[in-house]
Amino acid sequence: MYDEVARLCMEYAQDCMIQEGNLEWQTLCPTRQIKALVSKSNNNDNDDTATTKSTLLIITGKGKVGAGIFSRRLLLTVGLEPASAISFVREAKQRDINRVIILDPNSMSSNNNKMIVNAMDVVETSLQKLVFDDINKNNNQLYVLAHSMAGSQLVRFLLEEAKNTTTTTIGDITKNTTTTNNNQRRSIINKSKCNTTTTTTNATAVANNSNQIEDTTNSSYHLNCIQAIAFTDSNHNLQWCKNYRSLIDFFVGPKCLYIKSQTVHDNVQRAAGETMDNKGHTYEYWKHRFGMIRTIYAGTKEHSLTNHTARHHIWQHFDSTSTHSCKSD
Repeated sequence: MYDEVARLCMEYAQDCMIQEGNLEWQTLCPTRQIKALVSKSNNNDNDDTATTKSTLLIITGKGKVGAGIFSRRLLLTVGLEPASAISFVREAKQRDINRVIILDPNSMSSNNNKMIVNAMDVVETSLQKLVFDDINKNNNQLYVLAHSMAGSQLVRFLLEEAKNTTTTTIGDITKNTTTTNNNQRRSIINKSKCNTTTTTTNATAVANNSNQIEDTTNSSYHLNCIQAIAFTDSNHNLQWCKNYRSLIDFFVGPKCLYIKSQTVHDNVQRAAGETMDNKGHTYEYWKHRFGMIRTIYAGTKEHSLTNHTARHHIWQHFDSTSTHSCKSD
């Protein structure tokens, strides 16, 4: 009964976002039932005078939540705005953001009459087909809200891209060595039955005892697309990227912001936007896992409320990195 009521509430919330944000469902892979909520085409998309356009990408976390839903429980007990992305959809419309994309990482597909979810594969397919391919063609600036597991999925996607295109430095000589090998890439784009063709490159490194080899990413194509990321209670680990300096620099740089909820054992109430203490054992652990990323509190102990309570700070972060006007009038 709970699942059925929750499903109906999520569908209603999504209908509200579709109506208020002029969105529509777009199917990315019918055979695997991968879909996303995307802004409908409008005249601004074909306006050549607008040399720079903006896209807001929202990725929710792991579980049974649908696209644009942060918590089924909060949707039932607290309300539409705190539990969904509708406030971000409204704000994006007020700011004349050209496109809103809301991924559905928990969409399920049937395998031998069994419903299965592989959120990483769904996100990877969605990002490549719907986000980066289009943004590269249209000179868009991408603003990302990645909640919970979505942070890990985004980091891993960019890491895979970095692994598949690298520059090898041997001594004082920089050598770009690439080979095409679709079978070595983990991407679901190559493994699924979707009508997608992806060409990837893999690094070739030559090591000897006298020369130092350093791999640095050559994946500026993806990183340059991203104007800002707001991680809300993300569970990624920067140690995954330790061999890729450009990724490390990006994830701890000014384009990225981490927003965290308080632990239930924290007796001191932290206001939304308050900077995390930079001392003590907790900070040392934090620095090891997430690096020197700017970190603020969300003003809540409720994991699923972090996006709602910190929404103004998320938009302030997006505004601070914007190279064009996406601020509300």
